[in-house]
Amino acid sequence: MKKGILILLAAFFAAGAFGLGAHAEGGVAKIGDVEYESLQAAVDAAEDGATITMIADNTNGGVMTVAAKPKNVTIDLNGHKVNVDGPLVGSAGTVSQSLHFEKGSNITITNGTITTDSTSSRILFQNYADLTLTDVIVDATNMQSGAYALSNNNGKVTINGSSSILANADQYAFDACWGPKVGYPDGTQITIDTTGDIKGIMQFDTWGSNDGSTPLSTVTIKNGYFDVKFDMEDIFDNNLFIEGGTFTEENIDEYIVDGLEKVDNGDGTWTVKAPEPEVLPAETPEQENPATVDGIFIAFGVLGASMLGLLAAIGVLSSIERRA
Repeated sequence: MKKGILILLAAFFAAGAFGLGAHAEGGVAKIGDVEYESLQAAVDAAEDGATITMIADNTNGGVMTVAAKPKNVTIDLNGHKVNVDGPLVGSAGTVSQSLHFEKGSNITITNGTITTDSTSSRILFQNYADLTLTDVIVDATNMQSGAYALSNNNGKVTINGSSSILANADQYAFDACWGPKVGYPDGTQITIDTTGDIKGIMQFDTWGSNDGSTPLSTVTIKNGYFDVKFDMEDIFDNNLFIEGGTFTEENIDEYIVDGLEKVDNGDGTWTVKAPEPEVLPAETPEQENPATVDGIFIAFGVLGASMLGLLAAIGVLSSIERRA
């Protein structure tokens, strides 16, 4: 009997352990109550619309979604710092990236920090998907010279909330790349509307030869602090739209949308905003005095003066007569 009970209990715990197989000892991410030992494992397991929540600060291997298995997920960093380090990911021949999202996926990342300590990583984010960063710090400052914090090809990127993209002066904060002859005809569309900082180089380029059509890569800046250097080809002169934000670069006039102006802050920065409305001097309301209507007051004044003169003359004559 006891042996049977022990066997039953062993089977129960074995089943429990099997059922918790997705749980990892010291898991770093979870979907619902199920924990995973890596962010990639959680992404692989996520169903459409799932939210992956990071449990603690951690170091993860590279994270990748492929076009054949697109993902529609939210990654809630939950206030944590995730170091997406080796092994790296990427397409065949370009395994040099920390995160790689292919076309068809819809990825939202919120509330935390994404970085890498890998000096082998050339690109922190390689994006072809629809990517939204909300209240996220993307920190590429530990990467090698010339590395990219965010490289975009044939995808859409929205940077909002308090998100920041941090790169060194010899690194790229992001690029907007258009490759009409190398399988990326749609270009990338980037919208930046953040209270955070964008630091590094902003690159606009054509990947492969231009086919002569209008480039489809655009960047729209609505808000943010931009300590950046522009690396812009002539082909992109009409594809940067500045609708707001503060810049350490003064020569941005040709990219400011109509109706806005650049204001010198006096500290080496310029802010783009709507012109201040012109303030006109306050007008004193006219007081209509019936006595002044149609010149009546003037007529009374002249008549009054004449009467006074006449009365004075009569007074003088009366005085002379009395003395006589």
